Amino acid sequence: MQRITPFAAEAKERCPKCGKAVTMTIEWPKVKRGVFLGIESREVPAMCDCQMREHDAREAEEQRRRSEQMEAMRYERAFGDRALTGSFAASTANQEVMSACASYTVDFEQRRSGRQNGLLLWGDLRSGKTFAAEAVARELHDQGMRVVMDTAAGFVSRYESADRMGREAMRHRIAKCDLLVVDDFGASRDTSYGREVVFSLIDDRVSANGPMVVTTNLTPEQMTTCPDSRAAMRIMERCLPIRVG
Repeated sequence: MQRITPFAAEAKERCPKCGKAVTMTIEWPKVKRGVFLGIESREVPAMCDCQMREHDAREAEEQRRRSEQMEAMRYERAFGDRALTGSFAASTANQEVMSACASYTVDFEQRRSGRQNGLLLWGDLRSGKTFAAEAVARELHDQGMRVVMDTAAGFVSRYESADRMGREAMRHRIAKCDLLVVDDFGASRDTSYGREVVFSLIDDRVSANGPMVVTTNLTPEQMTTCPDSRAAMRIMERCLPIRVG
């Protein structure tokens, strides 16, 4: 019997660019119940160097697209539709304040287990408090930390519009995230409901020993007598006050 080399292969069509096979004719012995019945031949697609490069490029592009989508979802989860402007790299003013905030991000892991593990940035309007808070939030977000940031009024609005399960989920996220940033504390709607929501969220956070960065136009003295004084006292228990401006 003639000896047949199994899995013989021969290029049928070649790529005009690289000359490698794009279709192959494959031959192998056809056997049934141990009896040789001849040669079986099939045409199968192959992949040349050009196709391999195109395939790898498509895979890389798909991976990049998925990564961008995941990062966009992560950003939205942290900041909603807020467009961050604060950045340590872009800072040209309040160098002492920004230096203190930058040190906070560097030592964040060591600070977070301590009792005073947050920052209270207070000062006049347009003094740069929000810019500094955003810089901290951006830096820790870029490090992979779970950050949640909104205005005090924004938190109240989101809580009010959510159903029971949504409110529970919101409280869990605020209590368990790596960093909570409350912008413009003391400027939320002056209602008993709004004050109670703010207090509940801050109290959950403090009870979980979670780090916070809080900005406010109020002085530390005014915070003790403001309508949100219960929440303010909880904030001041855990946050180092820094005058901005």
